[in-house]
Amino acid sequence: MKTVETTTGEMLRETKNRLGDDILIAAHYYAVPEVKRWADEIGDSLELAQLAAGAGNARALVFCGVSFMAETAAVLSGPERPVFLPRLEAGCPLADSATAEGAGRAWTMMGPVARDFVPVTYVNSSTELKAFCGARGGATCTSSSARDVFAAVEEAGRRVFFLPDINLGRNTARSLGIRDEEISVFDPDTGDFGGSGAPGEARMLVWKGSCPVHLEFHPHHVAEARKDPATRIAVHPECSPEVCRLADEVGSTSHMVRSVAESPRDVRWAIGTEINLIKHLRNLHPHRTIDSLGPARSCRDMHLTTETDLLETLAEFERGDESRRVSVSGILARDALDAIDRMLRVLRGEALKP
Repeated sequence: MKTVETTTGEMLRETKNRLGDDILIAAHYYAVPEVKRWADEIGDSLELAQLAAGAGNARALVFCGVSFMAETAAVLSGPERPVFLPRLEAGCPLADSATAEGAGRAWTMMGPVARDFVPVTYVNSSTELKAFCGARGGATCTSSSARDVFAAVEEAGRRVFFLPDINLGRNTARSLGIRDEEISVFDPDTGDFGGSGAPGEARMLVWKGSCPVHLEFHPHHVAEARKDPATRIAVHPECSPEVCRLADEVGSTSHMVRSVAESPRDVRWAIGTEINLIKHLRNLHPHRTIDSLGPARSCRDMHLTTETDLLETLAEFERGDESRRVSVSGILARDALDAIDRMLRVLRGEALKP
């Protein structure tokens, strides 16, 4: 008798073959391995955002990730190419930590000094927050493009108001020579600006939000990994500044993929990020030693999507059912697209024009 898993796999293969180029399946590095094996494209947030903007002849996209990723793909794809999310409830605690309404309160509290700032939101945010930034001349960024976008804001003679990840904000600021005492932190729970105090006195503002997965890596995990001199440590910039200062490398998921691939074979790796990237790297490099920095950490929402969910999504698309479609339209889509476009223009070497 065939197992349920085998039957699901066979049905997925048959359905995917029938649909052919009509549908493109994209999966984030953090998706579970059983789902990633069906993906046409695997990447980080920037790579998959750019993919959505130019998905060739595909009539539709299926995004194996979380809601903000599918929403970003929908904004870039436009209404003519539907985007489906196999688990509509797959969210992101970091994205949920900042709302457009909360950002608006902070912006109002800044008073006249707000005109000196450009709001920049991490792509790990809601469409509403991206639109908030876009409507005010701001931009999005990814972990790999944050430094370029922040630098472009400074080159335009303005200051950054960054949402929602405090650690990515502080780590990127440090790479640009911005000291901790020059950063003011807005706490949405208290409604107060901390750190250097009043926004007018700060070189940069950051929102107090964080990724629960990356918060779980601590300096003592780095110290433990250092006991093996052959181990190289790479961490995601959503980790705390204390951890990032001790690591050998700090970079996006794609940066880690490249670093492992290009390193000598005798280098051992301890990586501070979501466990599914580490599993992915082990599959790519079975003869290497690649471990998690400290206990393995997983993202609950990234784990929600299963092979069965993917199969059901493809089957629904085949019969014209759009119940799992993620749509963004009207002014919201326009303003969010403006924010994304400003990031992409910066990456093409163009000046930021808030």
